[in-house]
This record gives sequence, C-alpha cells and structure tokens, in this order.
Amino acid sequence: MATQPKKEPTEAELYAAEEKARVAAIEAQKVKDEDEAANAKSAPKPEAKAPDAKAAPKSPANRRSPAKAKAKERVEVYEQRGPKGLFKVTRNIDTGETSAELIEE
Repeated sequence: MATQPKKEPTEAELYAAEEKARVAAIEAQKVKDEDEAANAKSAPKPEAKAPDAKAAPKSPANRRSPAKAKAKERVEVYEQRGPKGLFKVTRNIDTGETSAELIEE
C-alpha cells in the first residue's frame, strides 16, 4: 500500500489562505467591538470620583516654558565657485536670507 506524498501548497494558495484568515479576524474583531459597544451603552456609568487636592498653582514665572527662550540662529556657511571667483556664502535657514563674500578671484 503506497501513499502518495502530500502536495505542497503554491504561493497563491498560501496567500489566499492568509487573506481568508485576515478577513475572518477583521470580522471577528468587528463583532467583538459591536458587542462591547452594546454592553457599554446598557451598563450603568460608574460614579465620578472627587478630584484629588492639587498643589498650589504655579506662579507666572514658573509657568514659562524653557523651550520658548530665544532660538539659536540656524546659519549655513559654505564656499561656492561663481563666475567671478570663489565666494563664501552665508545663508540663514530660518529667514532664507543669503549673503556672499568674494574670497578669491
């Protein structure tokens, strides 16, 4: 009695099986979410807790964020060859302002 070896599934068959499992999982999650939403609507809401006592409010000086301090100027400096010679170019990244200074002709 000889048994035939099992045929391995093709890539397309594997993909189809994965896709079918993914769709089934999405449907199951959707049903679960709908059940939870229905239960949440019918369940009574828990009583609200009284807020805990808070520390004294911050003074205006302490409220300021250190990040709002004056930002550093972001400047890019490089050399570029132009028609009249070599230039030192300085560009402010924030404002886009550019200035060039002739280094050598």
